[in-house]
Amino acid sequence: MRYAPRAIDKIGESPELAARFEELSPERQRHFLDMCSGARGMAVCYDPFFKYIFNPVTHRQRLSRFLSSILNRQVRVREVLPNEGGRIVAGSPFVIMDIVVELEDRSLANAEIQKAGHLFPGQRAACYSSDLVLRQYTALKGDDAETALYLQMRSVYTVVIMEESVEEFHRHPEPYIHRGRQQFDTGLELPLLQEYVFIPLDVYRKKLHNKAIETELEAWLGFLAFDDLERIWEISRYDPIFGEMYHELSEFRKKPGEVLGMFSEALIQLDRNDAKYYADTLRKKAAKLEAKLQSQDAALKLKDEEIAGLRKNKDEVIAGKDDEIAKLRRRIEQLESRK
Repeated sequence: MRYAPRAIDKIGESPELAARFEELSPERQRHFLDMCSGARGMAVCYDPFFKYIFNPVTHRQRLSRFLSSILNRQVRVREVLPNEGGRIVAGSPFVIMDIVVELEDRSLANAEIQKAGHLFPGQRAACYSSDLVLRQYTALKGDDAETALYLQMRSVYTVVIMEESVEEFHRHPEPYIHRGRQQFDTGLELPLLQEYVFIPLDVYRKKLHNKAIETELEAWLGFLAFDDLERIWEISRYDPIFGEMYHELSEFRKKPGEVLGMFSEALIQLDRNDAKYYADTLRKKAAKLEAKLQSQDAALKLKDEEIAGLRKNKDEVIAGKDDEIAKLRRRIEQLESRK
């Protein structure tokens, strides 16, 4: 095979890895082998690679710089927090986040990487943001002065990066980063804490397709979005930090078994999430169809009742007319008998 013979040889040495490789679709096999051979960059948008490169423990300064560019202000990661949050409602799954950190000003930030945008709708972002607010509140709750407690709370940032975004983002083809927060229609300014950043990388790729990288934000997003060698070379030259990260990723090529493990793990999770999403979608469609059928059944039942009512009225009218006719006949007979 023309793809990365060393990778194929090493995978073939392990029946477990060989079986895992065979489970991949032909397209995903080519993707994996292209990564191992250096024909394309590593899949940074896959969860394990993203967490490796932006690990807040080993690469705190790198993550600080990345978040500063995304949030459009200078920030520094102060502390790493557990990625397991609380439950939104009793009995529901725990909120599990990708990377959660406390910044130097005590604000919290959560960075989420998603291959498929439909898996991270606005409602999910709101739940994650609410969990961050609750974490702050819980951490500060020991303070006796309740008012002081609330005044100590800082902003929480939910950053969602999507490789493939949903239709709503393509209705706005120019901006490739959306920053938002809660606000009042009167212009009233109150610190409501929750801020959001959504980044559709597919929109970014379209806009930057034939354009040179000019800003640090473009370089960071290009690092996540592009895997062709020409772009990798361009981004590497923009700043040494990108060359360093590409070098770290290239070291994975010496460990194709580890890459395959990370790659297939991410795909399994993606497929599982996709299957759940489509199952939920089908359930919603089925529920809507059932509701529609029930509505139609109710309408038909109402029509039947109306028809039955009309028939009853008709029978009553006819019966009444028959009575009148019978009375007239008896009257005529009485008159004729008097002659």
